[in-house]
Amino acid sequence: AHVRRESRHVLADEQTEDLEAAQLVSKVESSIKVFFDAKNPEQLIPLCRQAERVGPMIRSHYSAKPVHEGSVREIRSLQPLTLDDRGNFWAAVVLLDSGRNKNLLLEIMDSGEVRVDWETLVCHQPMDWDQFAVQRPAGTSMDFRVYAEQDNFHSHEFSNADQWTCFRLTTLAGDETLFGYVPAGDPMEKQLLSALQRNRGRKLAVILRLIVPEGLKSRRGVVIEKISCERWIYVDPPDSGS
Repeated sequence: AHVRRESRHVLADEQTEDLEAAQLVSKVESSIKVFFDAKNPEQLIPLCRQAERVGPMIRSHYSAKPVHEGSVREIRSLQPLTLDDRGNFWAAVVLLDSGRNKNLLLEIMDSGEVRVDWETLVCHQPMDWDQFAVQRPAGTSMDFRVYAEQDNFHSHEFSNADQWTCFRLTTLAGDETLFGYVPAGDPMEKQLLSALQRNRGRKLAVILRLIVPEGLKSRRGVVIEKISCERWIYVDPPDSGS
């Protein structure tokens, strides 16, 4: 009888867990639908992660275009995700009635509310990557979401391979390729090379702080000032003082 009682408890616990999981999935799905039903930036901002920080970006991004390309037709996949040992993230693939698929990352907040990571949804950049590559605004540091691969393109100020380590930089939506340089022996060099090694040589999705130094002759070169994030999503808000 004791064993049967224990089994009943275990079964009840499992049923409770199943129910809680089903309720969570339902909540995530309804939050996704509400997000894609938002009609303007002011409706969208409270539904996003780190809303205070990304709010101005959202207003600027949609200043001349509609917020969404359609409502949710179907949630094609939904799965839990662990980032930096935190299991409160979800990844979703959503089909809109416009026919477009959207990849979403969501966070379950401590309050139980679900928030969408807007920056990764639109792959937010501080300015258009191709414009940055062509215009090369000097002296301004900007954080870009890039794919980084090790390279050996050394020219102009960066021609000494003993002094500079080279990384080929591309983006999700841009056509232009730039080359980012880190001083050889700098901790950033080790961090990027070991991250690439962990990624088995595949290109690395990172947020890098880039600058075109004043008077630079290299047409494709930029200096990597900082690895702002080792992935495209800020799990914690970036340090505003950095």
